[in-house]
Amino acid sequence: MNKLVILALFATVLFAQSKISLENPTIYSTIGDIVYDNAEPIQKLKTVPEFSLIERKIDKYIKKVEETKKKGFEIESGNIKIDKYEYLKTLRELFKQNNSYVREVEVKLKQSIKDENSELFIIIINSELINIKKHEKDILDYYLKHSEEIEEEGIIKTILDKNKKQKKEKNVKQGLTKKQIENAKIKRLRKKDRIEKETLEKLLDDNAIQTKHEIRENQRKELGDD
Repeated sequence: MNKLVILALFATVLFAQSKISLENPTIYSTIGDIVYDNAEPIQKLKTVPEFSLIERKIDKYIKKVEETKKKGFEIESGNIKIDKYEYLKTLRELFKQNNSYVREVEVKLKQSIKDENSELFIIIINSELINIKKHEKDILDYYLKHSEEIEEEGIIKTILDKNKKQKKEKNVKQGLTKKQIENAKIKRLRKKDRIEKETLEKLLDDNAIQTKHEIRENQRKELGDD
């Protein structure tokens, strides 16, 4: 268990700074930001034994990314010797390679879950190359099944905290709804009581008027008889 705790912390620190404060060329940033921001996490895959066979491939890819990024800055600085269309072409090729690495990481995630390899699982989910929203259920299910051996750190903690917050907000919302229903019920009962009271008061007033009229009629008759 201690080994997995240390591994979780290591994986979190290893990939934590990959996408923070990275300055990228703004030209064609829609795909450029993805390529450049994922470069460091992809490079750090070399530290994972399951990716040892593609270390050279990763090195070659990272070198190309760095060269292309440099050209992007040169284009922005006004260097007309750099063809921006060639830059875009290269960027698109790198984007395809980036996606292939992301798919490979997803394959490793599924493999780690299938083989119940918690060490690989921890590294992969903290690599910043996984679409957490897409795989959140799988990640949470695996953690709950292996919670005794996996520490509540990194992405796991983020998911658990989010779920706790959502559950709390749901409970608050349900509480407000119940209160609103109860208040509406009280208002209906009060309205009903008010109507019944007004009806009774009107009936009493009508009876009082009728009684007074009858008394006067009886008095007239008595006076007439005299």
